[in-house]
Amino acid sequence: MGCRRYAPALSRLAPRLGTFTITMTDKRIENLEVLSMEQENTIEILNREVHRQQRQIQALEQQLELLKTQIASINKEEQVTADIEDEAPPPHY
Repeated sequence: MGCRRYAPALSRLAPRLGTFTITMTDKRIENLEVLSMEQENTIEILNREVHRQQRQIQALEQQLELLKTQIASINKEEQVTADIEDEAPPPHY
């Protein structure tokens, strides 16, 4: 008996509740879409930064290899010079 008494009021209220629910769902979906776009943008920025840093690391590795080669060459020259200086002077000294 109680349900019949409130049925007309609920039937008038149901469309409003349905619209409210749809509106809230639409808003939540919109918020999720905005969040998704922001995350995609952040990922793109991070990808570009990682790519830039990778190029920088490669350039630094090339410079390091060049420095290693130069140091090895200098060490070799110093060793040759040291070997010459360590030789005994010629007998006519």
